[in-house]
Amino acid sequence: MAKQTVFETLIDLANQESNEAAKRLGQAVQASDQAQEKLNLLINYQHDYVKQLGQRLSTGLNAQDHRNFQEFIAGLERAISQQTQVWKGTQQAAAHELEMWRACERKRLSFETLEQRQTLSALHREGRLEQKQTDEHAARARRTLH
Repeated sequence: MAKQTVFETLIDLANQESNEAAKRLGQAVQASDQAQEKLNLLINYQHDYVKQLGQRLSTGLNAQDHRNFQEFIAGLERAISQQTQVWKGTQQAAAHELEMWRACERKRLSFETLEQRQTLSALHREGRLEQKQTDEHAARARRTLH
């Protein structure tokens, strides 16, 4: 196996870091999606319960049942408020993880760019050295012919 260059080592480390950041991003997005699903479920449940209350009010509802409906709806509103905060927190976490992943990718791409520049520079040096050697060989050949 060929010896790994410094840039190859840095790129490998940056790839690992980027992969780990991508996993964390995926988990954060999944958590945000789950929080949003739960929020939507609570909102839909609240709408259904308010609709049931409206139907029951039109057909007649005693005071105790009305109070129970109101308390349950108020509980749902509190749960929706809490879940909204959870969802916002997961969105912020996902946005943070996205920025972390982007930073890792920029770092990895920077190392790759530096490696490419170093390779090109080495190729140019080799080309100049070969040209110099060719010129020297041609000059010696001319001197021996004259």
